[in-house]
Amino acid sequence: MSYRLVETHPAEVLLNRSLIQAHHDELKMPWPLDPDIERFTALYLQWSLFVLALYYGDELIGYSFNFIDKHLHSKDLTVCVNELLYVNPVGGHRSTMWPAMLMSQTKVLAKQRGAAFMQWHTVPGTPLGRTLLRRVPVFEEAYIHPL
Repeated sequence: MSYRLVETHPAEVLLNRSLIQAHHDELKMPWPLDPDIERFTALYLQWSLFVLALYYGDELIGYSFNFIDKHLHSKDLTVCVNELLYVNPVGGHRSTMWPAMLMSQTKVLAKQRGAAFMQWHTVPGTPLGRTLLRRVPVFEEAYIHPL
């Protein structure tokens, strides 16, 4: 079987409940998983969101969700903010070149859409977090807690 990257509608990924639940569980997020598919779709239709899906054969094994917009503090600057990035660890997919290809293609599409900067979100200590820490300057950290 072969791998392939496809730009897709967000529902194509979000309706794959087992994959997004595995991602949510791995990150140990402190809130329930309940994606707003209508809102994701509206952003997609406004060209404010693009989604890449990674397939192995016909199986969806990964994805990259990315917001494109003007920066609020620099009105002429377009930025891309990666909201979700995941490759299923089952089957050894993370040890292939495809996670890096997913990130690389995300950056290509962001640049094609006019982004001058890329912002990645990750949880510290995850494989992605360790990779980014080695390769990308850290400008800020975010701390999330319940109110």
